[in-house]
This record gives sequence, structure tokens and C-alpha cells, in this order.
Amino acid sequence: MILIEGPDGAGKTTLAAELAKEFYLVGTHSPGPKGTRERTYDALGEAVKGNAPVRIHDRLYYSELVYGRVLRGEVQFSHYERAYVETVLHGALNCPIIFCLPPLEVVVGNVEATRDEQKAGDDPVFPRIGEIYAQYDQIARNLSWMKTTSVMRYSYLEPSQLLPIKKTVESYLEKRRSRTW
Repeated sequence: MILIEGPDGAGKTTLAAELAKEFYLVGTHSPGPKGTRERTYDALGEAVKGNAPVRIHDRLYYSELVYGRVLRGEVQFSHYERAYVETVLHGALNCPIIFCLPPLEVVVGNVEATRDEQKAGDDPVFPRIGEIYAQYDQIARNLSWMKTTSVMRYSYLEPSQLLPIKKTVESYLEKRRSRTW
């Protein structure tokens, strides 16, 4: 399991597609908040069993913590569920987590450029993109000290950041392939 997280317009889908192509991985994209708990538990179960291909998740758990908190004022996971999910992610799976965080002004410009003029008034994300960005930034900072998980920040504006990410993914895949379950 490889997680790619970040706000809208940060380059997650592009990075996920590039990694999937280079390493022959299956990519999944979260369509939104509906069913996030179920998708998270399904993904964790599949990854822990170890008999399924490694998947790149373009948004999964952390996006619910951010968007749920900012847009709905609540998240779909209880305190105990969050503790369980994070224990599995960081302990049992030790999976790479990549936070796509180019500069805020770039994200704002990307989100603004993709807004549908017809739906601009109904867009809950754009007016709160700064708050959403700040939440991702805080989570990435909070996780950066962990020794059991590779937590990386990525900006597509800094091509030199891509090589360490690819090396981390390659190392993770080698470890996964060498495990006996």
C-alpha cells in the first residue's frame, strides 16, 4: 500500500499515474467522502493479507481527516478507529505516505483553473483551500518524525524530489516481495 495525499490541484493523480506506470502497480482514486471508512478498511485488509498487488491510493485515510474536518466539521472515523488505522499504516504495513504539497498559491491557481463556471457558486473546496492545505501541511509535519514510516513531501515544481520518492517506493516494493506471509 502506498498513499498519496494532498489537497485538490496538488498533483496527486499525476504522481500516482507515473508511479503506477513505472512500477507496474494498480492505482485507485478516491471519488470523495462517501464510503471512505469502508474503502480504508478494505484497503488495509487487502494490504495486511499480502496476497494482493500493492496499490497506490490517490487519497484514502488522511484526506478524510482533512476534508471531513474542514468541510463537514466531523470525520468518519472515531478516535479508536483512527488509532487502529494509524497503527496498521505505520506499524504493520510501514507503507510510504507521500504528501503532495506544492506552494499554496500554485494549488489555489490549479483549483481555480479547473472550477466549472456553472458550479463555482456551489464549490465548497475553493473558498477553503487555504485551510485544507494547512491541515495537510500540519499532518505531514506531525508524521515526519516517525521512523517506522516513510513520510515524504512532494512538489511537482521540484523535479529533484521525484528520485527519492521513486527510490523509497522501489525499496518498499522489494521489502514487500521478500516477505513471507
